[in-house]
Amino acid sequence: MVQGDIKAFIHFWKEANCRVIDVKRQVVASNNTCNVYPLPENCFMFLSKDKAKVKINGEEYYTLGKQLIHAVKGDSLSIQALDFVEVLMVYYDMILPEFKNYKSLSRLHHFRSVLTVEDSLHIYKVSKELYKIWQSKTDLTQIRAKALFYTIVHSFLLELKNQHEKREEKDPVYRSICYIKAHYKETISLESLADKLNYSPSHLSLLFKDKTGLSPIAYVTKIRIDKAAELLKETDALIYTISSEVGYQDPHYFSRIFKKVKGFTPGAYRDKYKKSEYNPVGVIRKSIEHRTGLLYSGSDYHSHLFIGGTWHMTDLKHSLALKMMLSSTFFLAACTGGEDDSHSVNNQNTADNEPLVQQHQFGETVIPDNIERVVSIGLEDMVYKLDLPLAHATLHGEDHYLEEQLFADQIDTSIGRGADFDYEVVLEAQPDLIIMAESPVYDEGVYEDMTKIAPTIFFSRENWREDIVKLGELTDRRAEAELIVDDFEAYLSDAEDTITEAIGDEATVAFIRLQEKMAYVWFPFSEEETDKGYVGLIYDSVGLQPDPYILELMEQHPEEKWGIQLSLEKLPELTADYIFVTAGASGGTQDEYSESWKQLSEIEELQVWQSIPAVQNDHVYQVSAKHWMLAGPYADKMKVDDVINALVD
Repeated sequence: MVQGDIKAFIHFWKEANCRVIDVKRQVVASNNTCNVYPLPENCFMFLSKDKAKVKINGEEYYTLGKQLIHAVKGDSLSIQALDFVEVLMVYYDMILPEFKNYKSLSRLHHFRSVLTVEDSLHIYKVSKELYKIWQSKTDLTQIRAKALFYTIVHSFLLELKNQHEKREEKDPVYRSICYIKAHYKETISLESLADKLNYSPSHLSLLFKDKTGLSPIAYVTKIRIDKAAELLKETDALIYTISSEVGYQDPHYFSRIFKKVKGFTPGAYRDKYKKSEYNPVGVIRKSIEHRTGLLYSGSDYHSHLFIGGTWHMTDLKHSLALKMMLSSTFFLAACTGGEDDSHSVNNQNTADNEPLVQQHQFGETVIPDNIERVVSIGLEDMVYKLDLPLAHATLHGEDHYLEEQLFADQIDTSIGRGADFDYEVVLEAQPDLIIMAESPVYDEGVYEDMTKIAPTIFFSRENWREDIVKLGELTDRRAEAELIVDDFEAYLSDAEDTITEAIGDEATVAFIRLQEKMAYVWFPFSEEETDKGYVGLIYDSVGLQPDPYILELMEQHPEEKWGIQLSLEKLPELTADYIFVTAGASGGTQDEYSESWKQLSEIEELQVWQSIPAVQNDHVYQVSAKHWMLAGPYADKMKVDDVINALVD
């Protein structure tokens, strides 16, 4: 019985009306057996001392005496005494209030247990007194018997609770849940959680998901959103205040996550609650009050199913039907989401069932009808966001920005750089479809090798907002893809308003990448360009203006589309109000990345660097190449987050 069940079990007993039916005493001599079958009613039994073997429905419990046993009506009970044993048996029945619906808790009544109680002498005395009272048969017998009976019940529940808590103190999942509930306002990653518990991230994630049905990070999200919903209903606090209160520093991101979980924006959820709530006594809604101690208690060793805007707690471990439901309703992915990776894509949706075909640089690919397993090579950002059934992702470089989320969702990953990736891993994934990023390094030979494994298609990583819709059309997810794009563009609009409000609409910016004694300066793109490159967002999507010197360089070098390399001596000509700088490459190894940042630190000590206006004004911000040098719905969102965090106080 898990902690949540124990709390329900205690509540069940508190609400029930119990009646003692009979009290029996049996002395079992050494090496003799007492058989009772079937039990006429539910029963508590106390074994006084020494050793005995107890069997309930054939399941054996070896006792060391002084045991409190609970068995259920109809059970077959056998007590074999290894020495003299006194058995006191209290039969009872239970009536639940008619106005309460306890059908879902009826299983708790049928709970069997053999417990060694700490205060055994007290229980023995109570049981003996109950037996004597029952023999007297006075007018007050039933009243006194009930009082003594509840003393036994209390000891039983207390011992059950204490023993379970002792076991859970050593349980990494229980400890994880306790930590999450106490620290959900803080940044929590799978690695940091595993480190605190001295477990490997993979092992902890598997244990956690097995017991709760959720990954640790999904559980953090659930706790935060549930708390936010509570604050929206019970307080008049502003949305951004609630966002910060539950651990989201970005209110726009909070609103998007909240809507995916609850089906409403925070404001709409509050309005819906206000319209539906019945408040006859005029309860005053409060502001947020900070309270000490845990905001939640207990354990959640249940699976949590989100259906139609409501979380349902249920046992999913052995229910295939519910797991299939979970795959189509779980909230983490872009629109419909899926924690279970068993969902598939059915593409039989074209007129006259004509096959869907993608035309690409190497020819054309017919899309399979039923896609149950997808391999992504360099397009994990877009594929994962669209919630395709991702079986394996070949990530671009070490320490990928999505590695933690993919790992938490038990999606197999490997590392690839350019055309250097493991074909065996792709083959072992048994894909129905391979989705690759368009890249000059993926030549026709690579394509032919991949098509020997599964049909292979290509999309642009940099132009993801257009290509994710194309991918959605081919995988029966066009509506979801369009919603992803609409949500992102709405987020960009909000971000521009936030940044403009903070620093005005005339602030200038530059993005540079430092390499040894050179600097690569990235160019903005014209409005006609659909492919904005890796850093296009910072120039033309969040209300910032390009540095005038960069515009001059663009005119001087029209042949350069992406940017130009400059010597360090030229950098003081950058007059941008704000400079974002990175080092290394997105696909680099950890050693290469560390070396690049070391070189950057050395450059920052140079006089030429110190003479840049933005450096003098402390307006230079370092960002990670891991997501800035890539593109996709997740990467681009992280870029905008970086800008907001840097420029908005």
